Amino acid sequence: MRAANITAVVAILAWLGLAFIGMGLVAGVAERVGSADFEQVKFYIECPFFVTVVLLVGAWACNALRRWPWALGLLSAISLVALIPYLLVYTGGV
Repeated sequence: MRAANITAVVAILAWLGLAFIGMGLVAGVAERVGSADFEQVKFYIECPFFVTVVLLVGAWACNALRRWPWALGLLSAISLVALIPYLLVYTGGV
């Protein structure tokens, strides 16, 4: 269970960090233009927070039941792999 928890913490911190960076980006757009587009808010803030909440609930459930460490590890690994294409769009591509 320890390896699954470590992987979950790394994934949670990565996605949570992106959410906080996204809040700064959206605030900068709002200062410059007047208001941020709804799609920008959804992509830069809501998506990372959603993944973070899913990971937190998964970690809580797996640790509370003390079962299925592979499920938590798999969920965390999938979220880390999904981070790569998300960052390609997040940073404007190649």
